[in-house]
Amino acid sequence: MTKLLTEALEAARKLTPEQQDELARRMLAWTADDEDSYPLTPEMEEAIAEADAQVARGETYSLQEVDAVLRRRGVL
Repeated sequence: MTKLLTEALEAARKLTPEQQDELARRMLAWTADDEDSYPLTPEMEEAIAEADAQVARGETYSLQEVDAVLRRRGVL
């Protein structure tokens, strides 16, 4: 086991039992599937569908607009 994975498991021990179970489900799903896949929740699938619909309607922002918002929020 790598040092990073050991640290991650130590951090996982501090999670609630429910969070630990969710993490375990995600890890098992990830290791059972192709290594490039990630299981999506229904909420995530819904958000992606809405984003696709917004793009189809032309509801997008320019890179300059995104950059301005990120700078205002202190991300950049």
